[in-house]
Amino acid sequence: NNPKVEPIRQSIINLCYKDNLMCWDLYRAMGGDRSMRQWVNSGYTAKDHIHFSKGGYEVQGQLLFDAFKKYVLIK
Repeated sequence: NNPKVEPIRQSIINLCYKDNLMCWDLYRAMGGDRSMRQWVNSGYTAKDHIHFSKGGYEVQGQLLFDAFKKYVLIK
């Protein structure tokens, strides 16, 4: 768990909200606090808990696509 992630995440979200920008929250999409261990155990990230595997990037892409699709359908 990296305690610096949440304040940085919140700053980005606040800035996007203030400037009326779209923001996709990968941290939340991955499962939020302490979810990286599940991604490592699933083989989606390296043991360094930073770099993603090919499969991890594919999952990220699918999560982003699903979020975008959901946004477009709502609009």
